[in-house]
Amino acid sequence: MSGEERQALMKKDKKDLEAGPFGPPQPTGLPAYGSATSSAYPGSSAPPPQGMMPPGQPGAPMAEMMDPSGMASPPPPPPPVGQQQQQGVPSAPPAYVPQAAENEVDVNELPPAYEDDVSCSAGIKRNQHKMCLVFTLGLLTVIILRILAAFDVLPEPANSNLNNPAIFWPIFAGVYLIYFIECTCSSTGAFTRNKTMQPELLVQQVQQSPPNINWFIQCYHYETRHRTRTVRDSNGNTRTEHYTERVRVNTHSARQTYTMPHWRDSSPQWLPPTHSLTKHKFYFGFSFSNASAAQRYNTEKAIFIATNNRDVHFDFNENRTIAGFRKHVLGIREGASLPCSVRQDMFWLTAVLGLSWLFRVHLSSFTGLHRYTFIKLIDA
Repeated sequence: MSGEERQALMKKDKKDLEAGPFGPPQPTGLPAYGSATSSAYPGSSAPPPQGMMPPGQPGAPMAEMMDPSGMASPPPPPPPVGQQQQQGVPSAPPAYVPQAAENEVDVNELPPAYEDDVSCSAGIKRNQHKMCLVFTLGLLTVIILRILAAFDVLPEPANSNLNNPAIFWPIFAGVYLIYFIECTCSSTGAFTRNKTMQPELLVQQVQQSPPNINWFIQCYHYETRHRTRTVRDSNGNTRTEHYTERVRVNTHSARQTYTMPHWRDSSPQWLPPTHSLTKHKFYFGFSFSNASAAQRYNTEKAIFIATNNRDVHFDFNENRTIAGFRKHVLGIREGASLPCSVRQDMFWLTAVLGLSWLFRVHLSSFTGLHRYTFIKLIDA
């Protein structure tokens, strides 16, 4: 081997040692793994090659999404929902909260369902009938004072005043009239009037009845009117007086029933009480299933008011009812023995005799109390 051939062979071996056992790297379109990983992971101080972006950002080349095994790594998870910005989504209008009507309750604050403790003390604890008790004691006090005055026990001038019929009877009649008016407005009278042996049928009827919403508007204005009158004094002389008065004049009025496209009953399940006699107190509540239903209602009501507002002032009233609804019902279980205190004629007899409070306590001593709320949802 000549010297030139030996030098050429030595140069070739030197190149092979520098290139390694697998030869020199072949040029490809992907950068070497070392240069890619130096910029792909956090904590690396080396900047990414020109034209490349860290993984997880839009536009990152496929080489940046490769793990050391050569498999594509999954994309990064999306940001939490609380961190995503809701852009272009309008906020929904607040749900309409109807003004509370008679016998109407808030559907989110329902009364307790059932109180089954039956005894005289439990009946007084549930309802003391305070107004009736006060007027009954007042009536009893007037009678006792009149009896004491008849025996001259009271000091003067109480004796003479109470013995005077012109003073005693107006006082007694006034106290008795207030007491009797309270009896006519009591719930006990309504219970004795509304008795049923099948309260579940009444509940089913009301559940199937649609809710009713009625609007009424009354327009009016005030007028100043001039009046004259003739006055005669104590000497017989007459004179003419001029005066003015402010009078309300009603003009236009209108009524309208709100038309509901759809509605549904969302009342709780009816659970029949276990007592022989049960006082059922019924309530109802109206609500809207979504914001669009409330918006439709408010829009139609605003149109009704704007269309019929034809004077300086107006009064607007809204009435919400359910057909067949009754506030107080006394439920009687089939085969139960009925005491005399559940009869309506006995209620009025004890009321006339001034014993209404005792009658109410006696009725409450053996009856349970059941509260139930009908819920009507109005859809758009």
